[in-house]
Amino acid sequence: MAAIMTSLFAMVKSGDHILLQHDLYGGTHHAALNEFGRYGIEHSMVDVSDLKTFEKAIRKNTKVIYVETPSNPLLKITDLAAVARIAKNHGIVTIIDNTFASPVNQNPIDFGIDVVTHSGTKYIGGHSDICCGAMVSSKKLTEKIKQSAMHFGGSLDAQSCYLVERSLKTIVLRVKQQNENALALAKFLEGESKIGGVYYPGLKNHPGHYIARKQMPGGFGGMLSFEVKGDPDKFIKKLKYIKRAISLGGVESTITSPVKTSHAKLTAAERKHVGKKIKK
Repeated sequence: MAAIMTSLFAMVKSGDHILLQHDLYGGTHHAALNEFGRYGIEHSMVDVSDLKTFEKAIRKNTKVIYVETPSNPLLKITDLAAVARIAKNHGIVTIIDNTFASPVNQNPIDFGIDVVTHSGTKYIGGHSDICCGAMVSSKKLTEKIKQSAMHFGGSLDAQSCYLVERSLKTIVLRVKQQNENALALAKFLEGESKIGGVYYPGLKNHPGHYIARKQMPGGFGGMLSFEVKGDPDKFIKKLKYIKRAISLGGVESTITSPVKTSHAKLTAAERKHVGKKIKK
């Protein structure tokens, strides 16, 4: 969140407007609703799957377009090249949360995105033992964001920096294996009668599969989500080898219920809106 919010605040001032994809990590969604208005910053959340409607939401004072793909938690896919073209036509900076993809599977800068953020706590850390964020951009924009970061005070201690460096040595091997495991599990769950729906961009019937194949050449990630026919809590409690947790990206397999963790701060109406079925 430090990486995301610092990157956003570095690009805007009071009176500016930020256009966000409506289905976002719950922490980002909640931060937008509770922080932007306090600083006189306007924002809109729009479904980015309809690019024409999304572009119409751009205002004269729009300074940033913010997206997340694959999205948390339904793994929706956003066409990065198309969003980048729209933004450049309007002179707008683009920022992405690339956490669910990891830098192994997806490099948004290759598709024209200006600023890439990651939760380093996840795949970059990879061992469930650090909490950090990261951003990557051009030298010009990085320097601009760095100045805001210095003012806001977000920084890593030496031990965390060491652990990040340690983890980067194995990130490619870890993520490739996680890609393989997640795809196998997604295919297995598809055939289970007690599962109501499986969301994973590596599945051929996923609405964003074609775009994901183009912009995620490294693989489709180690995250998937699915619906349970029945009580999700009872399902989770019966699992023997996969444990309940609130994070992701470690070497162990974990499971979580977004309504009680990452998206707990959203209202029931907001969760219903962002969690509506993906159109095929």
